Amino acid sequence: MGFSAVGSLNAEERTRFLQFVTGTSRLPMNGFRELWGSSGPQLFTVEKWGDRTKLP
Repeated sequence: MGFSAVGSLNAEERTRFLQFVTGTSRLPMNGFRELWGSSGPQLFTVEKWGDRTKLP
């Protein structure tokens, strides 16, 4: 899912997507840089991986 696709989601869909990718349905007040997990800061990155023509 690209950033343009995320932008087309409604509020509930964005909340569910955020829950899926980060484990939380809400962002910290100051954004992703303050996202913490049980073992400390959780860096959030989006990376291209694999071949788009093949199934995962």
